Amino acid sequence: MTKPSFLKTTSIQDYLDPKIVPSQFWKTIDRVLNNSANDVLYEIHLNNSNKRIDFGRNYGANQKQELLYIIKKKEKWISLKKIVEKWIAPNNLINQYLTSLWLEYDFIKTRSINTSPSCYLCFRNKKKSPNASTLQKILMELHTLCDLKITNSMIKKTCQTKLNFTKLINIYWIGLMLSRKEKNIRLVMTPYKNKKKELFEILKQITKKNEITNIQKKLTKITIPEMDISIGLDFGKKISKKIHCEFFLSKKTDFKEKKILWRNYLKILIKNKCCNPIYDEVILKWLGGHRIEGSNLKVIRDISHVKHIFNQGKLLETKIYLRQKTNTIHS
Repeated sequence: MTKPSFLKTTSIQDYLDPKIVPSQFWKTIDRVLNNSANDVLYEIHLNNSNKRIDFGRNYGANQKQELLYIIKKKEKWISLKKIVEKWIAPNNLINQYLTSLWLEYDFIKTRSINTSPSCYLCFRNKKKSPNASTLQKILMELHTLCDLKITNSMIKKTCQTKLNFTKLINIYWIGLMLSRKEKNIRLVMTPYKNKKKELFEILKQITKKNEITNIQKKLTKITIPEMDISIGLDFGKKISKKIHCEFFLSKKTDFKEKKILWRNYLKILIKNKCCNPIYDEVILKWLGGHRIEGSNLKVIRDISHVKHIFNQGKLLETKIYLRQKTNTIHS
């Protein structure tokens, strides 16, 4: 018996405008997600119209075995298999601190879908992120498991000297760029609300001060007070010149208020040429929810965050991440 497709079980295709979604995308997402995904992100490039859209799926701590079952079917997903096996096994740091794992698929027609996707690992433990020593041990373990293109000395330097910022951070996301040739690590840091300025001061110590100052000036023009920020850095044999700045709403609000806040934000992005005007109404129409006909399931359509990527202090591109969660309606 053939399983129903992801599209049929979510009706989601009706809510992603064809203006921004290439037709081939739906064939890919059905092939990858089938009908099993209940937490998905769609990555859309806002400041161009190349119809590039990537996607990711989230796995929580209660879905480890399901994820391992999927990975075992993929011959080339060796590194991911090792990570999930560590997550499942007791008495190790990955099991202790890892709370969720996102698989990120790059939608490229020429790439085999069997190629290992990149992944993002969320590290927290009882609402407390790892300290510098623990973070170093976790990165060393991931380096060993995945044969990443990062040196032991760079990991040590990251955690102990240049980036002595672990007391500022609320959550770490560690991105493993497994789908890319360079196999770098991306460290995404969400600071405590009262520690944002300190984080930028530390960034000035590890890269060119004037570049970080330029980024700060640009960010004041393209944000709103209701938003918090995460900062991402890529590490290989050296620290990349790219800085990833992610903005997300700082508190939970209803969809009516969210729509107002995101509308205001999109207007600011368009004004500052960070967003193609064609995306304005398309993105706002996404916000909301719908019940799947003939079932007790509801799909919540939300916006996760916006990412601005800077290179040597100059804004390179802007992306938005649309989130879709499927929940059971309890009568």
